[in-house]
Amino acid sequence: MTGFLTPVRFVEPRPDPDTDKVATSYVRSYLWMRVGIGVLGIALPLVLVFVDRAAFHGNPFPRGSLSVYYYSGMRDEFVGILSATGIFLITYKVAERNLDNTASLLAGAMAILIPLFPTGQPPYAHVPLTPLQKLIGESATTWVHFIASGVFLVSLALITFFFGVREGEGLRGRGRAHRRSGAGSTGPAPA
Repeated sequence: MTGFLTPVRFVEPRPDPDTDKVATSYVRSYLWMRVGIGVLGIALPLVLVFVDRAAFHGNPFPRGSLSVYYYSGMRDEFVGILSATGIFLITYKVAERNLDNTASLLAGAMAILIPLFPTGQPPYAHVPLTPLQKLIGESATTWVHFIASGVFLVSLALITFFFGVREGEGLRGRGRAHRRSGAGSTGPAPA
């Protein structure tokens, strides 16, 4: 169990594209997936707010939260983008046992739960309750939504924090190696 809670402190360097073509193609695919999920994360609020306004005359503008767009013409986009994000986060580092993976799995599961348990209806929404809201009640559904949203954001914060720590340590390590080698200096390398 401790493996799931151990932070990653060091990441191996990427393969050399000149010597390992197969590994490099996998790494590129992996990096493009990361770019894609980043684009989805940036696109979610922009698409919801501005397409709702342009296509559905979103009123009020902007709505109270991104979750409230579930009750707008942008429901499918809200559910689709969060579900795609959740699936990516679950599969992202699924073969590893460390804190990054645990946070990624948790964030992915919560991203899928957020649209499955919609927030409470705003007063201006005149749509029927979902079958789940009818089954367990709108209040219970809203609470699950709030908890899932909070855990999702905290998990993303953990992933981001540990990524930043790792990158900072990597930069400091490369800087020390750079200084030891004397690269970039005008004088002789230190002994």
